[in-house]
Amino acid sequence: MPRHELDKNPTVNLNNASLEDLAGVPGIGRERAETLLMYREQNGPLANWGELRQVPGFEDPDVVEYVRAQAELS
Repeated sequence: MPRHELDKNPTVNLNNASLEDLAGVPGIGRERAETLLMYREQNGPLANWGELRQVPGFEDPDVVEYVRAQAELS
């Protein structure tokens, strides 16, 4: 495996990450992680980044953009 791939941090997927993994994403923390897990349980996976703004704690577009730089959706 090339060295640059070893240095890469794995990207957390907001649609299937555990509570611990979500809480470790910069900009999320434990409280938002718990809220996101509850949202996923009730509504299923996020379809797009705009939908993340419907999750309590993520209404601010600046928060969503910050998280978007740290995580992924699929």
